[in-house]
Amino acid sequence: MKSLVFVSVRLFAFANSANTANSANTANSANTARNMEKEFKYRLQKYRSRADRHICPSCGQREFTYYVDENEQPLSEECGKCNRVNNCGYHYTPKMYFADHPDHKPQQSIYKPVPKLIAPPKPLCTIPFDYVVKSASLDNTFIEYLAMIAEPDALQYACNQFIIGTTKSRCIIFWQIDIKGRCRTGKIIPYKLNGHRDKSKNVNWCHSLLKSKGLLPQEWELSQCLFGEHQINYSYNKGKTIALVEAEKTALVGTIKYPQYVWVATGSRQNLKPELLKVLTGKKVIVFPDADANEEWTEKIKSFTFAKFVVNDIVAKNEPQGSTADLADWLLSDMEQEQAEADATPFAQLMRTNEAFRLLVNKFDLIEI
Repeated sequence: MKSLVFVSVRLFAFANSANTANSANTANSANTARNMEKEFKYRLQKYRSRADRHICPSCGQREFTYYVDENEQPLSEECGKCNRVNNCGYHYTPKMYFADHPDHKPQQSIYKPVPKLIAPPKPLCTIPFDYVVKSASLDNTFIEYLAMIAEPDALQYACNQFIIGTTKSRCIIFWQIDIKGRCRTGKIIPYKLNGHRDKSKNVNWCHSLLKSKGLLPQEWELSQCLFGEHQINYSYNKGKTIALVEAEKTALVGTIKYPQYVWVATGSRQNLKPELLKVLTGKKVIVFPDADANEEWTEKIKSFTFAKFVVNDIVAKNEPQGSTADLADWLLSDMEQEQAEADATPFAQLMRTNEAFRLLVNKFDLIEI
């Protein structure tokens, strides 16, 4: 300002030094606050194996993730988050814990920052592709269910796209194969013959089974990718719109009904995160959230600018409050209805009840018109 020209040099120098001191004090206070924040920062424990899941203090299931410090030490056995978001929802944060236990809050004078060493990036852990090839089979209960309601060619195409596998106990294997063709893991899910999950049996992971048998090293660490990600770079999929869903089952069923899209799945509600979706950069992506995840996913998608995301909330709009339905529920219901109508025709009834008619049809490849 022009008035400052008339201020004495001494007064100006004094004011300048005072401002400098205040700025330094402010900077020191800000640095101190940042240091304290770093000292007392906790995060949810990274999943490496089943041992990283603990008993939830609310529901009693082994689906609990601790909040840990930089040394991987848990803050408290009750401080964490239950992964059963819909059925339990327990989430006790460090902030809530310290509010309830102020005497447990660490003091700066006692606790010193732990220097964080920057380790070189670890090599990506993958599963030998031989396991994918050896497991390739459609002899599982979920595919048996789909075979009763889906067009055979459409079902075969979808299963080939995802390289569906099967265990000895007839559970389906949804392999996670990344955009470079590397197998990250496989999710093993038991289904009943009605297409619903068999909740009397646990979901399992191929990498966990291989580690338990000594077929993978114990230091092997899981790094997930999108289910169906490997299809994105197929030449015949170039230019196709991506359909993004939560469950692997939904991606499979979606491919049967609408093969004009490339279907991929996050595998869980929590897996809608940038590091997993970066492979979709520059693509047009239609997102189909489950009914109970619509608000959460819609809000998250707003911050993702690396692809052209469009949220389709058709499921949430047409389901009652509290519903956990997903797009697969709708598609399978339609397929079951279409099959029921087809089975009601005279031709279909004769095929079921008249052996001579059935032999004649099969011998001459007759079809209903």
